[in-house]
Amino acid sequence: MTGARLPIGSPKAQILVMPALGGGERKLADVPIPEIWPVPAFGWTRDGVELIVGWPESPHRTALCRIDVNSGEQKRLTTPPVGWWGDDSPVVSPDGTRVAFIRRRGPDQGNLYLLRLTGDHEAAGEPRELTHESCCVANPMWTGNGREILYVIREMDIATLHRIAAQPGAQPQLVRTIGALGTHLSVSPQGNNLL
Repeated sequence: MTGARLPIGSPKAQILVMPALGGGERKLADVPIPEIWPVPAFGWTRDGVELIVGWPESPHRTALCRIDVNSGEQKRLTTPPVGWWGDDSPVVSPDGTRVAFIRRRGPDQGNLYLLRLTGDHEAAGEPRELTHESCCVANPMWTGNGREILYVIREMDIATLHRIAAQPGAQPQLVRTIGALGTHLSVSPQGNNLL
């Protein structure tokens, strides 16, 4: 289990790991808190060896980074275009071969991207853009079978849930049964429940 602690008054967050069934926590890293990283999001690799996180490079830029949970060693995974705010919100596919994430052009301009991974969690090619929204894509989640990705579009104070096949050129669909909703959603590993 992993999480981030944001100490009051500190310019850095702590990335922590602890056993899922309880036990002592262990600090992996201290991370500068950029303006675009209000809620840290982590993606576990399927073998549990590494975390993928949107790592702050500056107050206005993040890139995906792999962190070894045993050593704390960090390795860059993506390089966002120059002048963009960067990459965050990584989620690893159920089979561990892809990571979906948000790439942000600016504070309210983000779209869903997909990156293939090698067996040892390195980038296998360049990220491919899946969505082409004008505003505010967030909270990507894989369906249990790994065929689709759910995500939230937040415009003004309205958040709507959408789904898209995990392949470039796919067309997104509004999930009408949910209606306007909040954020920080999660799909169960079996894919049959949405929290």
